[in-house]
Amino acid sequence: MPSREPDLELLTDVVSERVLKAMRAAGEQLSRSGVRHWLVGGLAFVAYGYTCATKGVDFLVGDEAFEHHGG
Repeated sequence: MPSREPDLELLTDVVSERVLKAMRAAGEQLSRSGVRHWLVGGLAFVAYGYTCATKGVDFLVGDEAFEHHGG
């Protein structure tokens, strides 16, 4: 059953350590730079307990990405 909270440990046996290191490094750099971001895409699906064939590292970035736009 999928989780309501992401669990990055679910990625350990699914994605190479090299990709996980790159994801963490990018996320840490975005945080240090003060850029709002969220992990999305295939890795986010897996972290929430879903299966997904793609394993790319995708981030939603910038304040405008968190605004709700009507329509």
